[in-house]
Amino acid sequence: MTFKKLQQALLSVLTSLTVLIYFSSCGPVYELSVESSGGTITMNPVGGSYFENQVVSLNAQPSSGYYFTGWGNISSYSFDSALSDEISLTMPGESIRLTAAFAEKGKGWTFLIYLAGDNSLSGYASIDMNEMEQGLYDAFKAGNTNLGSDVKILVLADFSGSGNTALYLMSPDNSDVIVSSKITG
Repeated sequence: MTFKKLQQALLSVLTSLTVLIYFSSCGPVYELSVESSGGTITMNPVGGSYFENQVVSLNAQPSSGYYFTGWGNISSYSFDSALSDEISLTMPGESIRLTAAFAEKGKGWTFLIYLAGDNSLSGYASIDMNEMEQGLYDAFKAGNTNLGSDVKILVLADFSGSGNTALYLMSPDNSDVIVSSKITG
């Protein structure tokens, strides 16, 4: 075999191999779209069109004044955590539309708790308030920093004796003394 024929044969094999590799990487492409309000979403790889079983990383970034609360429409798909702002999603063999949920800071919940500490129950009402302060302290210590702006706990404590009713805004504390702010009473 001459060098020229060897060169042509090798070129023919490489061309066939290139075409084979190109076609093996092609396949159905599925769309991934994410709806969000209150933040932006980045996808890696960038694009929005992916092959089945391709892993896509999604990152939710809240706008100023918002925080991320979770992903929606992902219950039947493979992902890391519905509450994490960064997830890896394995694309199914279909196009999917996800939702990234954000909430405004300071637009949370207010709970009002009534403690009936009349008669012989005053001591128990104080213990209950102290346990609430400890629970808030433990939540903050565990990293729930949005708790103060998103959840407010008001306690209307009715202690024994006439005129011993007061409204408190509960605060995190790990002491045995009630440190929550008395609002009225």
